[in-house]
Amino acid sequence: MRIGIPIIRRCSACQGFFEETNIQSTNTFGACLWTDGRLMASMCPLGDWLVRCPHCAAFLWLDEQECLGECWIHELKNPGESPDDFIEEEDYEVDPDEIDPELKKDPKLRNAVPFEKPSAHEIFYVLEKGGLSEAKVRHLRRILWWSVNDVRRMAFEIDHDYREIEFSGRQLENLKLLFEMLDPTDADDRIMMAEIKRELGEFEQAKELLEGPFPKRLTFAVSTIKDLIDRKDRFVAPIIVPPGVEREWDDEDDDEEVMYDVFEDDEDCTAKA
Repeated sequence: MRIGIPIIRRCSACQGFFEETNIQSTNTFGACLWTDGRLMASMCPLGDWLVRCPHCAAFLWLDEQECLGECWIHELKNPGESPDDFIEEEDYEVDPDEIDPELKKDPKLRNAVPFEKPSAHEIFYVLEKGGLSEAKVRHLRRILWWSVNDVRRMAFEIDHDYREIEFSGRQLENLKLLFEMLDPTDADDRIMMAEIKRELGEFEQAKELLEGPFPKRLTFAVSTIKDLIDRKDRFVAPIIVPPGVEREWDDEDDDEEVMYDVFEDDEDCTAKA
């Protein structure tokens, strides 16, 4: 992962300045894909959309806040000092010209700090206020789903009993509402719908959603989820993809549909792919 000069934005609520991490490139080395679609990768972080202003605590949609350019705030406060060690200096220009020189004189710019991430409780609050587009509602509901599963993932990784971690009433309602927003004619949505039904313990409905064709790239997601359904397992789980398999699927084959004998043994499913 390569990080560039922080992006400076202006809060539409209080006009305060805040920083956005400027991720210029990522990679998925050592990443793990889970059945709920969450890719856990230290070098490919989950992008932020809803954030909280570090000055006035207003909830903001990041892409809707005025972008002022790139600026190393530390350099404004401490001229001549090097950036933090985690940034490679050969890839880092300390004083770019993308921000208006007059703006750099604004004392408020020196108070720019990174935005804050809202908690699950705060995301529920934003949803309850309403007035959001369908895309924003869907995004937030999926983030809420991932957040509760993240607790299970952490327990799984340290070998604790993650199966004791149950959905709360509000989290169950969120999953049901997310399910209603998904399109069963879209392959990615349909596999998400199947996973939601599985995690809700509605195994027959999940089984029905996995019948029929899927793109090759979803081969191992389908086989993993159907195996979990067979075992009546309703908890999120990692998807194991053999090394190098993804390179065998050319981009031109991405939309090629593969028929699965769902709930047959996994060897049969894999062979058909």
